Amino acid sequence: GSNGGATFPSFENVQFVNNVFSYSGSMGIIYNWSTDNSDVKFTNNTFVGNGLYLSGVNNYAGNPGPVFENNIFYKSIPVGGQNCTFNNNITYSGTNSNELIYSGNPGSTGGANLIGQDPQFVDFPIAGAVFDYSQDLNLNPSSPAIGSGVAGADMGITGGSAPFDVGAN
Repeated sequence: GSNGGATFPSFENVQFVNNVFSYSGSMGIIYNWSTDNSDVKFTNNTFVGNGLYLSGVNNYAGNPGPVFENNIFYKSIPVGGQNCTFNNNITYSGTNSNELIYSGNPGSTGGANLIGQDPQFVDFPIAGAVFDYSQDLNLNPSSPAIGSGVAGADMGITGGSAPFDVGAN
């Protein structure tokens, strides 16, 4: 986070792959979008918590924002992102605010997102919670997130190039 008059870093060629982003209040991801950020990618992550705020500061030229693919947004809908790309993600918040490409993310594009669908974790509170290692974020066999990612990958931390396995070395 930052407070008044702060400067924001520029990211280039950064990938966030197979992570759990968990928070009890709200979490912000802030970018200096005075450059093209389409090479900043969030792939196969699971976001759990009360709110995710994307903030595109200095986006004077309408430069492309980060790319989000194969992520699960559980009780956590990103808002405030400009010109982001959202492909093959799943949202579930239990409310009507399950959108990714809407007025809260102006200029954003993408497709094949599963909106308002429960990813069906093996063991995670339906009401949402912060992450704990006693929970199981694997997907049940009937999960709509299985095989629905880019190139048929599973969505969330258990899919992709570095699947998360609780207790693994």
